[in-house]
Amino acid sequence: MKSKLRKFTLWTYDVWGNARDGFDVNDRYKHGDIAIRCKREVFNAGTPCEFETFNPTDLQLSRAAGFSRVSWETHGDGYYTATTANGRPVGELVENTD
Repeated sequence: MKSKLRKFTLWTYDVWGNARDGFDVNDRYKHGDIAIRCKREVFNAGTPCEFETFNPTDLQLSRAAGFSRVSWETHGDGYYTATTANGRPVGELVENTD
């Protein structure tokens, strides 16, 4: 099975506000770099449009970041997370491009 090691920088947020009025990210703090071994996933197998990705699962993201009870969203160069209870932003994993 093919896999790829992807490297990310972990950031956490200083958040103001509440679920009723909304949240604002006041600042973010760097917590270092992490690596996640991602399995290959093939799409449109056997067609001229076949392609593969190496994306981490939500479980891999949560374990690597040390977060629980969060949901993840993909945006461009990273993965952003918020609590499942009230949507409070928690942090992000930004892919290292070096």
